Amino acid sequence: MDPPPRPSALRHTTLRLGAGGIKANTAAKRKSPSDPSPDDRRKRMRSITASNKSSAPQHCPNRRIKGDTPIPDCEQALSPASTDNSSTTATLQIEEAIGDIFAAPPNTLLIHACNCEGSWGAGIAQAFRDHYPAAYDTYAAHCDEHAADELFGRALLIPPSKADDGASEHFVGCLFTSRSMGRKKDSPSRILGATGPAMEDLLELVRECNGRSRAESDGEGEGRKVGEVRMCQINSRLFNVPWKKTKAVLEGIEVGDEDDDVKVVKVVSRE
Repeated sequence: MDPPPRPSALRHTTLRLGAGGIKANTAAKRKSPSDPSPDDRRKRMRSITASNKSSAPQHCPNRRIKGDTPIPDCEQALSPASTDNSSTTATLQIEEAIGDIFAAPPNTLLIHACNCEGSWGAGIAQAFRDHYPAAYDTYAAHCDEHAADELFGRALLIPPSKADDGASEHFVGCLFTSRSMGRKKDSPSRILGATGPAMEDLLELVRECNGRSRAESDGEGEGRKVGEVRMCQINSRLFNVPWKKTKAVLEGIEVGDEDDDVKVVKVVSRE
């Protein structure tokens, strides 16, 4: 079984990517030939930021959970303590449905699993890139700003952007469950171990974003808040992890009972 990664601290980052961080060695990353260069992405990020300034509240800073705890391995992630739903503490509910994940109401959060190399080049990730090119630029620039070990087991919440074709109405949630892709992807054990912490990080980001949006609104509910939460069967395709194992990890995540807490995630698949 792979050893846990070296703990690392990640500086406070925001969707505007204005905070400092350790630069990833992007020259060594294997990207798709169609992927834009870091300079091109930075130029587009500036245009995205400018277009979003007039649509407040669009800004959902991404707070990182502390990186002092190593990512657990498969056995820890699937331990009876983490999957026992008999306690009084509520856990995340997973509802499965057949359909099109992108045919969702406005303000829906759509979640998928990502690598830490800034590439959405195949599978459901390519579909996300086709639907939300501005969200892809945000994700890729975020990967450029941080090393893979910093992102592994963390999450990124990207709000709707006017820069997307058709003015996207959906939030995009990125779960960093593998440091690389293809033959270099992490083992199923490591991917499962990163899934729980990444999802917990994303749920905290949603909680903070919704609370901030409510506070910034005029009191009549006009703030941009995450509504419904949808997810594909993460990790099950290109990362080659059986969906039932990922589902067991997700169902073991404890959730709060406040209005801003996510309690149910709808998993949408085509079959």
